[in-house]
Amino acid sequence: MEKQIQMDWERCVEFHGHICPGLAIGFQAAQIALKVLPALEGEPVQSQKRDSQHRTK
Repeated sequence: MEKQIQMDWERCVEFHGHICPGLAIGFQAAQIALKVLPALEGEPVQSQKRDSQHRTK
């Protein structure tokens, strides 16, 4: 995995709180979007951390 992508993945896992299929799919979709919509790269993005309902106990 490219070093920047690896760093981005690790930041996403830290933000999300755990690794799950939804995170992997969302991360992959974001990577594709950055290739398809390069004009948006670097634009500020608003995100909100929430307590996930799908966490395993």
